[in-house]
Amino acid sequence: YHDTMALGWHHFLTNFKFQCEAREHYLYRHMLVTPEALRESADIAPVTHEGYSRNLAPVKLGEKVGILMSFEDATPSSVYFCFRVVRHDGVPVACGFQRLVSASQSTGAIVGSPESLRHHAFLLREKLIAPNFRERVVAGTGMHEIFDAEVIRLGRQVALEEREGP
Repeated sequence: YHDTMALGWHHFLTNFKFQCEAREHYLYRHMLVTPEALRESADIAPVTHEGYSRNLAPVKLGEKVGILMSFEDATPSSVYFCFRVVRHDGVPVACGFQRLVSASQSTGAIVGSPESLRHHAFLLREKLIAPNFRERVVAGTGMHEIFDAEVIRLGRQVALEEREGP
């Protein structure tokens, strides 16, 4: 069973699916592209340690969304990926987070994250601090701050961009 399969007239895309797509796209198309980054991460298995998603509005099959990602609380071995999903018409669709922990593929032990991940976590630092993004999402409060005018504008822009491929 795949979460995009049809059940009668209904199609489902989950926020977690959006999160994973954004995370994988960023990791494997933007971060881990240089020979140095590939060497540094060769033995590292990124493990999703915890995650949460809050669905806010439906998305119909074929509608475009913009998925925005930022980083929060980067430690030597883990980082929180924060996600905001905005529909093409500016409606906030979902928000959530995932904590990614770096583990050694050969030993299974927690190891330091690749330098490229730590570098990007600094570049895409989450702007919400107190309360932080995760606290706001879990509590369901502060949605106006999570989806401020700039986020809505950028989310719409990303959703409406024409791209080749996935």
